Amino acid sequence: TTDPLAKGHLVIKCVAQSPEKRTIEVPNPYKDRAVAYLVETDLINAAGVSRFTIEPGKTYKYQLNVTPLIGGVYTGSITFTEELEPQKYIWYTVSVETERAGARGELALRTEIRKTVACEIVLHNPLEEALTFEAILEGEGLLGDPVISIPPKKTVNYELSFLPLKVFSESGSVSFVNERVGEVWYDLTLVSQEQKTEKLPLIRAELGTSSEFKI
Repeated sequence: TTDPLAKGHLVIKCVAQSPEKRTIEVPNPYKDRAVAYLVETDLINAAGVSRFTIEPGKTYKYQLNVTPLIGGVYTGSITFTEELEPQKYIWYTVSVETERAGARGELALRTEIRKTVACEIVLHNPLEEALTFEAILEGEGLLGDPVISIPPKKTVNYELSFLPLKVFSESGSVSFVNERVGEVWYDLTLVSQEQKTEKLPLIRAELGTSSEFKI
């Protein structure tokens, strides 16, 4: 015997850190007896009852709750297996298309070429265990530690520096990602200006002599 083909493909569109519900109709193929199903899924951050029973000839509306923490496209499956006859089951492939959650705020970094400007971003760990965040910097001239660790129930400051080497004005972002709590990110406005011209005082010297001036 061969394994049964997937009953269908489910596409769930949602926003990171916001719960989304999807109802899957599971029929009882028997007209003369009830059937109990066991549920298994490999989807990350998905939840639903693990067992349910359907009366003869009825259909059960199974509710799948998905709360992805980070934006992206995730694939997996969900399987409904008959409790008394495990060789009989139906299953679906699932794609979870997750939009990035909204920015926590907007920050503007403005400086002159080859001059560093810095700002501090406050990060909080709400859990009873230490967390390590990956820091992802998107934008020219941005500098900062690639990872940051936060003790349980503590708050730390992350220092973000901006050191441009040419004149430009563009958008960027800084993201802090942890698989347990998701992503926190900020929109950045990056402006690099030409350095102001400094006028030096007049340098005088008599004919045939030299004059020294320190800059």
